[in-house]
Amino acid sequence: MDDADELVARARAGDGDARRALVERGSLRLARLALGGDAEGRRRVVREVRGPALAIALAAIAAADGDAALHDAIDGAIRDARSDAPVVAACIARHGARLGPELACDAVEWAARQDLLAPVIAGATAALAGASEETIAQLAWRSGFGLVCGHAGPLVAGWAASPIASRAVARAVFDLHARGRSCIDALDALWGSEAWADALAAETAQHAGMSHRASIAAWGWRRFCAAPGERALLYRAFRPWRDAWFELLRAMPAAERPGGGSAIAHLQLWGELDRERLSATVEEAARLATPGDWLAMIDVAFDLVDGSLATLAGACRIAAELTQRIRPRDADRAPYAAAAQRLIERASALAGQLRTSGAVLDPIASHRADDLELEARLAFEALALD
Repeated sequence: MDDADELVARARAGDGDARRALVERGSLRLARLALGGDAEGRRRVVREVRGPALAIALAAIAAADGDAALHDAIDGAIRDARSDAPVVAACIARHGARLGPELACDAVEWAARQDLLAPVIAGATAALAGASEETIAQLAWRSGFGLVCGHAGPLVAGWAASPIASRAVARAVFDLHARGRSCIDALDALWGSEAWADALAAETAQHAGMSHRASIAAWGWRRFCAAPGERALLYRAFRPWRDAWFELLRAMPAAERPGGGSAIAHLQLWGELDRERLSATVEEAARLATPGDWLAMIDVAFDLVDGSLATLAGACRIAAELTQRIRPRDADRAPYAAAAQRLIERASALAGQLRTSGAVLDPIASHRADDLELEARLAFEALALD
């Protein structure tokens, strides 16, 4: 196609050899149309010719008739089953920037059916480069846009870092994946920004039951395991799919799991990642804990309290878990004695802080202060049994 563009340009500039070549590759009529001013004739001939002649006809329109005419010619060509697909794809690759975002996406969808994605993606990317974020957001539901995003070139990487455009990219990539075209390479290439993590979080929240979810969840989990420094951002993206991650966690040997070294490590990692779920994480850690873990677990749980009701509930939960283990008269309290003493100190101090700060004006916070004082008293009474 590049050769056809060059040939038409030379012929229009008066090169005799180029004009003769136009006749040889097409016809005398086509050569005249390439050189003359009959725009309607050029539009008609595109529907009539194939092969090198079609390449010349498209090059003539590109050279003589402006972007609107080229847009119409390409639009017609991708809708015409008789078109010479490789020639049309080459024209899109050459002149894609002139087609506009919508037609560019349609062309990519057409190219996927023709197995000609590579050249058309290049042209479509040029067409989309100048699109506003609002336009990008409107393209999210087009399958051709999803294919562009799936290739995750530098342009798409820039969109993925934008708070607005990243949502469209994530939506398109997830739709592409659900339709059977893997987006795992794209996820890997685009990962890194907070905007992209938030966009993924929005999609994981909306696609709990999507097709092929497991492979996306597994990608996130593999990266979570391999990159401790990225864990907070990855968890932010995949929090809605925590259930899928924990299935993968349980399938791993305990020593290899993130936070799998002990109940203390589990509470520290998962409690820090998701303070809103601190109560549930405390229950998980309690099921894993040995008597010797409880002293450190008390400190970890109380250190995670940030004043939110969720973390206060987590502190109350670990207090209740410990007192349940030491209150029975026949319980072996000795291994828990240090932890119980620490609980009395930390629970009493936190309850006092809630009261002196005025936090107890909130009725739920007031109940939490009452609970902490109750658990501290129960722990004290349990220790007194010995």
